[in-house]
Amino acid sequence: MHINIRHLGSAALLVCLTCVVAMSQEFRGSITGKVTDPNGAVVSGATVTIKNVATNAEATATTNDEGSYDFPVLLPGKYRLVVTREGFKVEAREQIEVRVADKLTIDVQLQTGSIAETVTVVSTPTLDTGSVTTGAVIERKQIAELPLSEGTAYQLATLAPGVVYTGNPMFSAPISNGNLAAFRVNGAPAQNQITLDGSPNYAFDFAVGFSPPADAVQEFKVQTNVFDAQQGYSAGGTVNVAVKSGTNDPHGSIYYFNRDRSRTANNFFSNRSGQARPIRTYHRFGGVINGPLYLPKVYNGRNKTFFLFSYERLLDNTAEPQLFSVPTAAMRSGDFSALITDRTNVANSANTIIYNPFTGTTSGSNVVRTSFGCPTSGAVAATCNVIPSTLFNPVAVALLKYYPLPNIAGTANGTQNNYFSNVIRHEKYRAWLTRIDHKISARQSIFGKYYHSFNPEDRYDWAADFPVSFINGASITKGFEDRTNDGGNIDYTNMLS
Repeated sequence: MHINIRHLGSAALLVCLTCVVAMSQEFRGSITGKVTDPNGAVVSGATVTIKNVATNAEATATTNDEGSYDFPVLLPGKYRLVVTREGFKVEAREQIEVRVADKLTIDVQLQTGSIAETVTVVSTPTLDTGSVTTGAVIERKQIAELPLSEGTAYQLATLAPGVVYTGNPMFSAPISNGNLAAFRVNGAPAQNQITLDGSPNYAFDFAVGFSPPADAVQEFKVQTNVFDAQQGYSAGGTVNVAVKSGTNDPHGSIYYFNRDRSRTANNFFSNRSGQARPIRTYHRFGGVINGPLYLPKVYNGRNKTFFLFSYERLLDNTAEPQLFSVPTAAMRSGDFSALITDRTNVANSANTIIYNPFTGTTSGSNVVRTSFGCPTSGAVAATCNVIPSTLFNPVAVALLKYYPLPNIAGTANGTQNNYFSNVIRHEKYRAWLTRIDHKISARQSIFGKYYHSFNPEDRYDWAADFPVSFINGASITKGFEDRTNDGGNIDYTNMLS
């Protein structure tokens, strides 16, 4: 844990507590501006109030001698801005949308009149003039309505200009850590900065650590040219993700997606190898709930304390088709003559000659061995590369029975890439995320988040279709990979002056 203290202009001091061993990045937006009278002269001492319309959370600032005000840390959402000053009409701006990492400038011109009068303006989309960072915001509506093959919002990062996907499109599930971050930004290497509510969200090799369900994501911003000093320990772009906060109105969603073999086409590689469709099961389900924290007869958190909780489960069997090289029936009896490609000239570099390791003799400074029936020049006989059974290792012979025989023609006289396997990967992923937001006072707020995911994988089992490869019910090529991810952050904000 470290304390990150940053000055935000002359009007505020932000204190961030973040439970990560790295600098936090700011995911919240800000609004600043100048208040003037009808003649364009600055108005000092005006009271400016900003209100989140979903949570009723308010903050107040007073314009300084230059007529400026500043709200540096605003959660993504819609706001109402009200400016009041004795001798002027109340000026209100409705439907101001603050998005991830926005730095909006909203100047207000007051009109002479009574403070009992109000001028209301519904804001149009506001330009982000406070930042030189370029990129695109992926909004909540896009996340909710655009197709997501595996329910991960990170897939939409490629909607930003200059972003090109470089991963495997077959794998985009929440457990596909590497593929979710596999994109280049403006030609830079695929080494991007991924954050979740301002905290680094990394697995190894610049992969995504935790992927929240799409229904738990408020929005995110893909920053393609990052000039801000708070960014920058990667050569690529920055994906700044904001998790939903609760509001005064409870919300919830549940979902279930199913995909099985009857609705899945055979993959290209199985078709090419003449193999049938592999097994396929897919069950992804979960739910998200958020709202005010309410304990009957104990605590009512409306306008003050909010929560979010999400849970997701994925049960999936996925094919990862590959080609392998296995010993042919002739090789199992010691006949490796198929490794001779050119029988007219034994010296051809395309030929692979096997030498008897027990025939080594010294010739000058070299050790010379004799091949198994292969001439030193000229044409090659059929007995070349045939190993006598007397030299067989009994352990190797016993192990051979667990290896499958070729099931496709293969290359190089059938000795290479002669076994096709769908290599089924079995996954039992589960994940949950919880977040609490609390408004301590008009100047102080705090939120905390914790998430956990666990994915036990049964994978690499390329010989699973060969019954003899099983010992005590388990395949000898079976492999396991368990991935656990735990993370979170605590953020405390105090506007000291």
